[in-house]
Amino acid sequence: MLSGGLEIKMKGVVLGVSRVADGNMSLNWGEQVDVLKNRQRFLEKFGVRLEDCVTMSLIHGVKIVRVGKDDCGKMLELDGLVTDAIGVGLFMVTADCFPVVVFDPVKKVLAMVHAGKVGVGRKIITKLIEMLNKSGSKSGDLQVWIGPGIRKESYRWWEKEKVKEKSDSDWQPFLETIDGVIHIDVLGYIRKQLADSGVKDQNIEDCGIDTVVDINFFSHYRSGQTGEKEGRFATVTLLRL
Repeated sequence: MLSGGLEIKMKGVVLGVSRVADGNMSLNWGEQVDVLKNRQRFLEKFGVRLEDCVTMSLIHGVKIVRVGKDDCGKMLELDGLVTDAIGVGLFMVTADCFPVVVFDPVKKVLAMVHAGKVGVGRKIITKLIEMLNKSGSKSGDLQVWIGPGIRKESYRWWEKEKVKEKSDSDWQPFLETIDGVIHIDVLGYIRKQLADSGVKDQNIEDCGIDTVVDINFFSHYRSGQTGEKEGRFATVTLLRL
């Protein structure tokens, strides 16, 4: 059960997502003492301790690392974590980029990646599935949850030259002109990479939340439009079998 009543059907997996009411979860947008308190209070809802988590310091790349008990309490510079260790929390903060959780119920392996425009463009989803397959997982067994993020209806892209560059790339099917403005469908590209990697559509659960529209979640994009205070929400997941 997720914070706010969202549900994910992954037996043996704890998955939680904070909301604005839980406070800012990013050290870049708040005082350390306040942020750590917010994180601890949020994690307590799921019976998780901060010291049991491996925290991602996002680099907007495609680096994915396998972690275990010895990594608990660490902050690692990367954009994806994989574990088969029970009780090791995978912790990440985002605002508009999608947290994507992948679980192999057969091999009992759990992963979470930061799926933003840059990482998705560099095929972080494809790379994650390839990594899992090399370790013995089968794409058809994988269960996927896609968290809150910026949807194409909200993601207007004004930098025309950069769009022009993308128009000749794999992004082309995911650039849509709406009312004369180009919109980027990051979610669509995530789902395409999952499908191309052999993940079954019925095993993909999309929470459906647009962070720009839903004020219960922090949004960097919305803050730039409205001038509201910045912040980040957290996603945590761990194996509990």
